[in-house]
Amino acid sequence: MAKKVQKVTKDTPKVIKRREALPLSELLGAYKEVQAEGGHIGDLAKRLDRPETSVNQRLVVARKQVAALGKELPPLKRKPRVGGGRTASTISAEEFEELFG
Repeated sequence: MAKKVQKVTKDTPKVIKRREALPLSELLGAYKEVQAEGGHIGDLAKRLDRPETSVNQRLVVARKQVAALGKELPPLKRKPRVGGGRTASTISAEEFEELFG
């Protein structure tokens, strides 16, 4: 995924403020709600108004901290795949006949 580059103009502020760190309590509270609703990582990111990659990275840290307590976070649903269909390693009989006669 390409990083977004901010164009620098004469009106661009010299210092770009970063967002504040996502508190673990806020992350886990939203995680619990999304998990109870049957949501996935994209739903969690949307609820927290953060990029999905940022939330995923923060969850890695959170899972380690929870594991240190001898606990485990309940899993979120898997995010549906975009695209889909059959894999490139399968071929139908019609396609085989079309290719090889």
